[in-house]
Amino acid sequence: MTQATPRGHICIVSPGQIASNPRVAKEASALADAGYKVTVICTKVSDFIEPLDLEIIGNCKFDCVRVDFSSKIVRAFEKIVQSLARRWCAQFPSLIPIAQSYFARQLIQTTRKHPADLYIAHYPPALAAAANAARIHGSNFAYDAEDFYAGQLADSENNSIENDLIVRLEGEYLAQAKYVSAASPLIASAYQDKYSIQLPSVILNVFPIAEAPKSYGESGSRLPGPSLYWVSQTIGPDRGLESAVVALGKMKTAPHLYLRGNVSGPYREALENLASDSGVAERLHFLSPESPDKLLLMASEFDIGYAGEPGVSKNNEIALSNKIFSYLSAGIPVVASSTPAQAALAKEVPGVTFLFDIHNPAQLAGVVDELLGNDGRLREARKESWSLGQSVFCWDKEKSKFLELVETATVQRGDPTASES
Repeated sequence: MTQATPRGHICIVSPGQIASNPRVAKEASALADAGYKVTVICTKVSDFIEPLDLEIIGNCKFDCVRVDFSSKIVRAFEKIVQSLARRWCAQFPSLIPIAQSYFARQLIQTTRKHPADLYIAHYPPALAAAANAARIHGSNFAYDAEDFYAGQLADSENNSIENDLIVRLEGEYLAQAKYVSAASPLIASAYQDKYSIQLPSVILNVFPIAEAPKSYGESGSRLPGPSLYWVSQTIGPDRGLESAVVALGKMKTAPHLYLRGNVSGPYREALENLASDSGVAERLHFLSPESPDKLLLMASEFDIGYAGEPGVSKNNEIALSNKIFSYLSAGIPVVASSTPAQAALAKEVPGVTFLFDIHNPAQLAGVVDELLGNDGRLREARKESWSLGQSVFCWDKEKSKFLELVETATVQRGDPTASES
């Protein structure tokens, strides 16, 4: 009798919660489906994400180990440890990971308890944990960069300590990584230039075809409409939302703006006041977060997706957010600010991504009006968006590149795929 055995044990490490990081869940599921034993080490922090976390954990094919930071006392203690590490890390470089993030100490301790053939770190706080565990267990580690973290904060004196710690942390470990992957071509280039490493492999932040609608809709179904849609984990500043609200007041087609995510009371009030000043208070709507596997079907209800990245940092200029790919897979065209990354994407898919200057709300209004005011053009753009999501910008395609990277990183260990019994 032939009994399937795991191809190897892969451990993915992230300081985020599983529901707040769809990329981790997609990688873990792809590995499990490919025959690997998979352990995800992540965190538990926010109560409002807990129901979404439990939904994913209850249906996944991988093990999920959560480091509990939900207690204010635990977070306060770890922040004290982080503060002390920052004071001493110049003399003791081994403290740099803990100085960089208050998640790092417990991630390091937890990860080393789980032997694996390959550790894949997401975000800087997980990098030292993966590298440390790989050293202890004689295995390999890799790094998946969803963002260019050394350029995530504005280059200012106030951010100099944070930026320096990330550069020191990544600079210490990246040359030792079996591979580095990145979520956009420009992020990959930035990592190569910053750390003089081999050009990282690009794995786009796209979604499985199975989560997309079965066909495209000729127009959105959300009422009241017409509709402009934006989605992220957090509704907050530096995301181009103020420009969208101001532009809403200039649009002749009078669309409604829908924002999905978690929002603080003060920021919601600020946007509502701006909408009132712009004469569109009744056309601004806030929607609750939903499970990541429902994002595409929910997005398909709207006419147009909004990606107004303001370019407030180097990373913001070169990143391709997963919201853009969720729009395309859902079958809705994208109006996008002309950051370098989004402008490059628009050249690849000119019929579905329409650029505007984030500092020119009148231009944004004109782009939206041109789409909403032409039923034929909107219909063709929606059809092409959905088609690209089915054939080009989909996880079904990207995961093959990801699995090849993992196989290369673990092949030297000689893990069998099956055994006779």
